[in-house]
Amino acid sequence: MADTSEELENLNGLMRKEGYLRKQSQHLKQFRKRWIVLDEGKLFSFQKQKGKKAATEIFDLSIYNQVRRSINGKTYEFELISTVNDKKRVFLGKSIDDMISWMMEIRKHQQKMNEKMNKNIGIGNFGMHMEIQNRVK
Repeated sequence: MADTSEELENLNGLMRKEGYLRKQSQHLKQFRKRWIVLDEGKLFSFQKQKGKKAATEIFDLSIYNQVRRSINGKTYEFELISTVNDKKRVFLGKSIDDMISWMMEIRKHQQKMNEKMNKNIGIGNFGMHMEIQNRVK
């Protein structure tokens, strides 16, 4: 099975991104290779690319409202952080470019979710606190 990632534009003008990342397990803190799909403001985690029966985990980017490079982690590690329920999930890219690409697309989805939420509740563009921190030079 090829270790590739793919980007396709969806109806909202956002990119649907999919590819392999290593995801840290919540309890054992071990990294496991997972096929990740970013679409419509959610990250879907599958054990394998082929035969996507059901996602093993779904991360709603309206709840995970920050994405940043891990400070104390591995070289290509980044975190999704929820300021709503104080959760953190950690992912590991294949390279610096892969990590940055995922972080940038996640941020775009988070911004789109924020715009949608603000429009639905009738407030201005106040925006959630979403930053990509520790950018690589």
